[in-house]
Amino acid sequence: MEIATPLAHVPNEDTWDADTILYEGRGYLPRFQLSCSVRAEMRWSPRHEIRLVLTDVEGEEANWLRLADHDAPLQVRLDERTGPDNLITLQMRNANVDQYTGWLTRRAIVGNKAGTIEQIEGYLVNYDEIYGSPLTYAQDESKWSWSGRTQIEVDGWRIILDSPPQLSVLIRGLKESGGYGRTHALQINRIDGSGFTANDADPIMEGLHLSLSFLLGRFAAPIYSGYHVDGSLAWEEWGTPRADQFTTGHSGPWAPTSVQSFSDMASSLLSGYMDNSRAFTSKYLMQSYLAANGNGFLEQRVLIAFAGIEHLAWIRLVSEQGGDPQKINSKNADWRIRQILTQASASIEVPPHLPALKVRPSAQHRCA
Repeated sequence: MEIATPLAHVPNEDTWDADTILYEGRGYLPRFQLSCSVRAEMRWSPRHEIRLVLTDVEGEEANWLRLADHDAPLQVRLDERTGPDNLITLQMRNANVDQYTGWLTRRAIVGNKAGTIEQIEGYLVNYDEIYGSPLTYAQDESKWSWSGRTQIEVDGWRIILDSPPQLSVLIRGLKESGGYGRTHALQINRIDGSGFTANDADPIMEGLHLSLSFLLGRFAAPIYSGYHVDGSLAWEEWGTPRADQFTTGHSGPWAPTSVQSFSDMASSLLSGYMDNSRAFTSKYLMQSYLAANGNGFLEQRVLIAFAGIEHLAWIRLVSEQGGDPQKINSKNADWRIRQILTQASASIEVPPHLPALKVRPSAQHRCA
């Protein structure tokens, strides 16, 4: 088996922290015609947010006081970021005579999202160990070898996920104390080497977040940046995709001991997500599973799980097995759920430690 070298931006002890500064430089407020300095930070704790601090650089205290009365979202131009997409929208949190603090109101691609790029690079935040193909790295007289590369190919796209050799140390710390860390470097490009735009890559970027989270059983977040052929930065994604701490949720469909490979499972999920005829169902079922597998109230999780199973049952009975939609719809939800559970050889018996659930169906049948 060929041994590869890791991606150049694979995380290490100095870059594990998921919090990062996205921008420090000049800015401009078009509505108020004010120049300012801008500091933008991606923060994961205590809340996920892109926090922005705007500071007066020209002594315009009287004009800055007007910002305190401005409750509507505010636009700021990032003058030191090249490309046409350098205008972002933020919501105020605090304002005084020379400073304005707020947060990004929605996801933004900052730079030139319409331009052609060669590849996307980024990180995964709070993902678990994946035992993949071998990597090796040498520095001075030291050399590391580990099973850290995962490669996924789907619909003409190639995705590479590289973990650092010390990933177990990072994960152990995150499990003990909570928090968020960069656990993997990622790279996305076209298998044939052709260029693409941010809009072209949107389905694979969105699908990767949901598919990898589904396999894990909780949310983990990818962070993306687009690069030109010459290696220069074309754009950055500014957003706060959901990521759970290692203490959230339960085990997912995949585990390091799974017989089926991680790459095969991820490729199958991504293929369904990127197929327009299956995209809605794939997205709904993965989101339902993650919500039902989370740490919410039990009642909410049960309702979400049953709705997801019922939807899956309808798809199987009608779309895959050619059943009559009217006949299937005429059946009660419990019939559809029992059908798919039976086909999956899943027990529909009430567990002995939940005797109250045996009484309720009987009472309902007597009332009917």
